[in-house]
Amino acid sequence: MSTQESEEMIREIEKRLKESLNVVSLKVSGSDSHYTIRVVSPDFEGKTSVSRQRMVFSALGDLIMGANAPIHAIDYMETLLPE
Repeated sequence: MSTQESEEMIREIEKRLKESLNVVSLKVSGSDSHYTIRVVSPDFEGKTSVSRQRMVFSALGDLIMGANAPIHAIDYMETLLPE
């Protein structure tokens, strides 16, 4: 995956998360189909860490699920509540 393709994927990840969650803060980085995500959202209130991660994966949908998904892995994910 080229640098341009990685940057486009980061923008798409950010777009999908912002459409699915009430995002207070968001940081996405990575390349070559491996990404890290740090998202802060009040939507995580009362949710377990596994439930929070599921919310993120659900927002990413076909980007991460399926045989031809462009994202191979989320190497690190933080799902936090606003302070």
